[in-house]
Amino acid sequence: MRIISLFLLLLSQVSYAQSSSIKSVLQQIDFKKDTVESVFIWVADNIRYDVKKLNKLKETPIAKRQNQRSISPEEHRAALINDALKNKKGVCEEYAAVFDALVKALGYEAYIVDGYTKKQNGNINRKIGHAWNAVKVNGTWKLYDATWGAGYVVEGKRFDKEYKPQWYAVEPGEMIKTHMPFDPLWQLITPITYHDFENNKRVVTDKKNISPEALSEYLEQDEKLQMESQMKRSQEMGDGTSLLKRWRKDLAQNISRHGINSKVDDLNAANERFSQGVKYFNGFIAAQKKQFKGKKYALGVTKSNLEAAKVEVAAALEVYNSVEVEDRKGKRQVDDAIDSGNKLLSEIDRALVYLAKQK
Repeated sequence: MRIISLFLLLLSQVSYAQSSSIKSVLQQIDFKKDTVESVFIWVADNIRYDVKKLNKLKETPIAKRQNQRSISPEEHRAALINDALKNKKGVCEEYAAVFDALVKALGYEAYIVDGYTKKQNGNINRKIGHAWNAVKVNGTWKLYDATWGAGYVVEGKRFDKEYKPQWYAVEPGEMIKTHMPFDPLWQLITPITYHDFENNKRVVTDKKNISPEALSEYLEQDEKLQMESQMKRSQEMGDGTSLLKRWRKDLAQNISRHGINSKVDDLNAANERFSQGVKYFNGFIAAQKKQFKGKKYALGVTKSNLEAAKVEVAAALEVYNSVEVEDRKGKRQVDDAIDSGNKLLSEIDRALVYLAKQK
C-alpha cells in the first residue's frame, strides 16, 4: 500500500514580538525634546544609510526581490529592525521600520507609508520605491521621513550624514511635492493624481487635510477591506510608474489569496493534525509488514491508531474545506490538500475493514 505524503501549504508564520532591541533603544534616547522628535533625531543620528544595499536593490528586479523572501511580512520587518539596530545602517525600509516600532512602543498610533519619490528638480526615482512614516500626535496625523532627515547620498557612492529637520512633522501639502504614496489616502490631503505628481504639475499647498475620522475608519477595517479600499483609491487616481504597477499587482494577488492568508493559524494547525494522521496511518503500514506481531504492532493498538488517524485527517479537512480563495495558485494548493485528505480517509477506511478481518 502506498504511503500518502503530507501536502504542505507553505504558510508558516511566527508571531511578531516586539524586539528587545527596541526596549534597549528607548532607554538610550534623551527625551528632553518632544517625545516623537527625540525618537526621530535618534534614528536619523544613529542609522547610517547603506549605499551598498541601495545599489544592490537597484540592480535586482522587484519581482526577484520578493520571490527571494521566504518569511512572513512580520518576520521580515522584525529582521529589518534587528539588523538595523545591530549594524547601525539600512535603507529607507529600515529607517521607517525602526521609527515605527519605537513610536508604537511609546503608545503612538503609527503607519509605514510606501510609495515613490522625486528629487527637488522634479526627476522621478523610477528604480526603487521609498518608505516613510505617519504618526498620530495629539489627534492629528503627521508625516516623517527619517531617511531623508539623516543625510543624503552623493552620486550613488557615499552617504553624507547631515541632519535635516525639515523632514520631521512635514505638512502634507509640502510632503506631496516630493513623496507620492501608493495609497492616495496617505497623502493626508485631498489627493493629487500620480500623473500630476510625475509631471510636476503645481501642487496647491492649501488643499484640505483629510479628516482623522477617515483614517480611523480605514484602520478599523479588516485586512481584506483595507486592501480593497487601497486598490479602489489607487485606481481612481489613474496610472503611474512601473513601481505603482508592481504595487497594484502584488496588492491584487494579496487580495485574491486573502482566504488563505487570513487563516494562517488555522491552516498551520490543520497541517499539524494532517501530519499526525499520516504518522498514525504509516504506523498501520509498519504493523502490517510485521504481521501485527509484537506489543507495538498488535491489532488492538493498530486499530486505535487508525481511528485516531481518521479523527485527525477529518479535522484537517474541515479547515481546508472552509477556506475560500480566488487566487488560482492558492486555490489549486487548497484543492490538492482536500484531495490528499479525502484519499487518505479512503485508505484509512479500507485499512479498518482489512483489520476487522484479521484474527
